[in-house]
Amino acid sequence: MDEDLAEYTTDLDLEAEIEAFLEDDDSPDSTILQKPIWLAELESALEDGIFDGDILKSIIMSNSLPDELRPKVWPALLGVHGKGSGFKRRKELILKSCESLPNAELASSIIAEYSQSRGLVPKSEFATILSPLLCLGLDDDVTYNCFYSAVSKFHPRTEKETVKCFLDLLVQYFDPEYARALQSRKLDYSNEAANWIENIFVSFLSEKTVFSFFDLIFQSTDGLVLLFTALVCLMNRRDNPELDINDIQPDDLTDLIQLAYFYKEKTPFSFLQRMREEIFKGKKAKTEINNFLVLPVSPEQVVKDVLNATACVVLDIRPDVNFEHSHLIGSLRLSCCIEDELMEMTSLRSSIAQFHKNLSSELKKDGIDIDLPDIVLIGSEDSDSTLFTVANELLRVGYVGVSVVVGGFKDIVKEIQSIGSEDLLLWRNPDNPILSSAPNSSYGGWFNLSTAFNTLNSTLEKVLQFDEDAVDTHF
Repeated sequence: MDEDLAEYTTDLDLEAEIEAFLEDDDSPDSTILQKPIWLAELESALEDGIFDGDILKSIIMSNSLPDELRPKVWPALLGVHGKGSGFKRRKELILKSCESLPNAELASSIIAEYSQSRGLVPKSEFATILSPLLCLGLDDDVTYNCFYSAVSKFHPRTEKETVKCFLDLLVQYFDPEYARALQSRKLDYSNEAANWIENIFVSFLSEKTVFSFFDLIFQSTDGLVLLFTALVCLMNRRDNPELDINDIQPDDLTDLIQLAYFYKEKTPFSFLQRMREEIFKGKKAKTEINNFLVLPVSPEQVVKDVLNATACVVLDIRPDVNFEHSHLIGSLRLSCCIEDELMEMTSLRSSIAQFHKNLSSELKKDGIDIDLPDIVLIGSEDSDSTLFTVANELLRVGYVGVSVVVGGFKDIVKEIQSIGSEDLLLWRNPDNPILSSAPNSSYGGWFNLSTAFNTLNSTLEKVLQFDEDAVDTHF
């Protein structure tokens, strides 16, 4: 018994000795044992002269960097490591927006050089964005290159009002009830969020959080991560209106960015492209974004989704006579009579209720457990008043993911013709060997979902049996 007790006591002493050894900050081995694996790998890569941004991203993942590594890692993440710039500091140039910065002369020179190279007027937010980079103590030309890359990727090149419109559409797309609440209470959260984006959040987060935030977003080459981060903050205010983003801590950032990517993945691809082009490349679309009540998608995406059998519910709300003449295969109808620029509201609401009931029933038959699927609306054109009337009602009854085809049905037809897939159109042509057997939807009738999908599949099978010339000449 005494021997067992002695052995047990010895084991306890050994454990205590090991703990003391690990807690000894002077022990070089304890640092190695306590250091996270990713950090050890990152330090090893940097020591080996590896500054490839993609490799470093795969090591860092969602972790915040130690202060001492940021001067080496940020230039690599921004793709400017080892690149020259020809930048020269302009002596005695002090911009008013830079007066409070630690190195006002350097900051003024960087902003002036960048603005001149891009044909821009120096903006006050440039100084705000530059301030974290100045804290790294990098060489002048490296600081300039980092600033150039960061602003080019993440700072909007369009008016704040445009950014606000995109955010409003996204909020409505994902949560129309919340969007209506904001409108009724006249809460302009999206305007505030547009300010966050313009400053890349620098003015609105604590200094410690800003550095960790840059660690994460610099790993992305897409400025949209910034916009969707702002969207997440907006959506979080639904349940917590008093939420202040200044309260965000570094530990919150991983979840925040992951949610941003979640919303991005759920957004129609063509709308992502449009936001990217307009906000971060300054390219104007033919139709102003503020002309849309709901989120716009391209006819190219709709046709592609139909071909790939990944399309959501397509609801054609053109006048009945136009629908009877031709429509996209698989598209659905409302049971009410639709006339040009005219729709009786009581009839419309009754029709939408019936549409929802029938749609839910058909989806359940097909084993699809979705109560309110995403809906793409096809109108005659963008300015079709009927289009917005139906969109409003769908949003009112709780549909999410409502979007509208840019250019309407005529642009759908153009896209179908351009890719030689005219058999995606059902239209009245008795001489057409493929379409003559297609089911004829009754005037104003609701086009059955299962019938639509079956027709789509059978038509595509028949298309494959025809040679290319036959398909091209029947339209």
